[in-house]
Amino acid sequence: MNILLLVGNNKEKLIARFENIKCNIIVCENRISLPYVRKLNPDWCISYNYKYIVDKDVLSFLANKIVNMHISYLPWNRGAHPNLWSFVDNTPKGVSIHIMDDGIDTGPIIARKLVSFNDDTITLRQSYSILQEEIINLFFEIWPQLVSNKLSAVPQDSFGEGSIHYLKDFEAIKHILEPELWDISIRELKRRLKENDGIKGYF
Repeated sequence: MNILLLVGNNKEKLIARFENIKCNIIVCENRISLPYVRKLNPDWCISYNYKYIVDKDVLSFLANKIVNMHISYLPWNRGAHPNLWSFVDNTPKGVSIHIMDDGIDTGPIIARKLVSFNDDTITLRQSYSILQEEIINLFFEIWPQLVSNKLSAVPQDSFGEGSIHYLKDFEAIKHILEPELWDISIRELKRRLKENDGIKGYF
């Protein structure tokens, strides 16, 4: 079995887990094209922290065999910095695995898991690391059923409207996090948000 891994940062743990599976993995951090994918003809394509948009012709060629690992409880917090926005908007926190389509984290959900945090003791960076661990664990829990086509994909609108955020949204509230940025505690983040009622107008 040939597996194409589309990866970005924090890829090492995912790759290490795949090395324990009897398959051939091709790791790619660059933008992929249809000729490249046609030549590889992977059995599965897995996206994890991949920074590029996958072209529609590639999605069509791979059909339902390209999935994305996203650190939010979809359909909430599609797009950029999902972990941060789950605290800012007080939405469900968790991880999701979904079939990729041509939207931003909008494809049908294969699996998802709620994750809870102790807001009094944890920072944004720590919560991000926990979610990275959780998404990898969830992926390998469902892997046997995924490759044997025993999982059903559920459209995201079945779970409600959800939410989406863009990089520009982060820039609009970045000053709330400074100077700690990702090392700010969740407790302190919520305190600053409460003090800055105007934050509700970041859209």
